[in-house]
Amino acid sequence: MERNVVKVAALLVFAWAAYRSVASSITVSEAITYNHYASQPLLQILTAAYNPANQVLHTLSSWLVLRVFRLTEWSFRLPGLIGLVLYFWAAGKVCRCVCGTPAKSAIATLICVVNPFTVGWLPVSSGVWSAAALFLAAARECFYFLKRGDADRAGLGKASLLLGLAAGFDISFLIPTVALFFTFLHLNFWGVRTLRLWDSINLLLLPSFLVVFAIWAIPVLNMQGAMRVELSFVVLLPALLTLWLPVLVDSVNAWKLAIGTAVLGALAIFALLRVDVAYIPDRFHQGQEKTVNKVARALRDDIRRSVLIRPIQVKASEPLREPLNFYRKRYALGAVQPILPIAAAVTPVGIDYLALLPKDLSNSDLLIDRKVFTSGGISLFTRHPTER
Repeated sequence: MERNVVKVAALLVFAWAAYRSVASSITVSEAITYNHYASQPLLQILTAAYNPANQVLHTLSSWLVLRVFRLTEWSFRLPGLIGLVLYFWAAGKVCRCVCGTPAKSAIATLICVVNPFTVGWLPVSSGVWSAAALFLAAARECFYFLKRGDADRAGLGKASLLLGLAAGFDISFLIPTVALFFTFLHLNFWGVRTLRLWDSINLLLLPSFLVVFAIWAIPVLNMQGAMRVELSFVVLLPALLTLWLPVLVDSVNAWKLAIGTAVLGALAIFALLRVDVAYIPDRFHQGQEKTVNKVARALRDDIRRSVLIRPIQVKASEPLREPLNFYRKRYALGAVQPILPIAAAVTPVGIDYLALLPKDLSNSDLLIDRKVFTSGGISLFTRHPTER
């Protein structure tokens, strides 16, 4: 009975996520990921300076999917949906492994499946779901090793590789990885005493470090010095703060491990938010992000009705520019030049369309004759038909 309830909840959450992947407008961070990375040659993904919009393995997954399917919102978000399914599966496995009874396992799994992050707070396309699935799978392998107390070390090597791949999908998962390693050391030395310190480092930490180095060394080295320092602060400081966590977990106890997992998750989300805010400062006001796809469709339909045969110039308020450039390719608007930001002293000369937020509507010099569309605080203007 309990497992059926969890399955129904997971199915409903996945259905909602699948609907969001089709119906929701592309977000700023998603648009940056596509415009600057997933639509570029493979080498650009692997070697570009670190940016939170380019979580290497997740971007690579999107790049591969878009080589099979044409560009749409759902095809771009498909790797995230697959990651969400894997996260549900891994969460169920870990909860059944850690919790003693079916009822406790069902409650723990429901908390993992139904929460603000899965139902809408995080973008569907985020690599965090694949990273979380890999991290939980690694934690399960570590728990099994400690529970058995034997010398079967293959599971630890597998866990280490999974942890390295998790950081490849989202670099902020270095934080729970460090915490998991120190928790494992604590449980090993004060519990089963199966491994020496060097063996623990060699089996659990070293392979994951090599994987992380192979994925992130070039992007981090290509960063500007100040940004590299900030990234180190954002990722490593919370990781060091987790050194106290093993004190909490003095035995293989389900509830203490559950509390520890919650703390690790909170730290990972903190790092994710901190990096995102640091590098992608432009935000939509509430409701405007949901309207971008409608603006793009209005632009597409108006262009199809027009008689313009020359290249079309569009300018947009920030942060509309990146999502509209995504939709320029999504709707195959080949006549539209790459959409540019609105400069402070811009005049409408030579501009065919303007997409404006309220902060730019007060500049009367920007307004051109005909309003094509307005919704959610976004207005699309074009020249009067007689001037076109």
